[in-house]
Amino acid sequence: MADILLVDDESLVRETIAAMLRRQEHAVVSAGDGSEALQKIGEGRFDIVLMDILMPTMEGIETISKIKKDYPNIKILAMSGGGSFGGHNYLDVALKLGAADIIRKPFTSADLRTKIEGLTGNGLGPIANQGDASPGS
Repeated sequence: MADILLVDDESLVRETIAAMLRRQEHAVVSAGDGSEALQKIGEGRFDIVLMDILMPTMEGIETISKIKKDYPNIKILAMSGGGSFGGHNYLDVALKLGAADIIRKPFTSADLRTKIEGLTGNGLGPIANQGDASPGS
């Protein structure tokens, strides 16, 4: 399946999502913030970066910009439980900066599978972002 770098500052969330991905037979490497993610990308090859947006150290928006500049072929799936910046939803901003798709927390294993399959081409085709970018909690 896919080689995935999972980036989230909350260890319980990271462990839960990593377990979901491993049950789906993906190889998963985890990072706790954007700077650790950039280091791991430099050390390995990843098909997808599953990137949290709201993190206290090097947050997701900045990290997405750097990844897309230095590693334009890596697909980024941005995730967030909500929030906005300058009147724009964080997930909308992530898409504008180059994220291939978005997923809103909380999500199910089936939701995650659908998004990953859409990005890897192993699913039913491209994923529509409709409904995922609405403001939330």
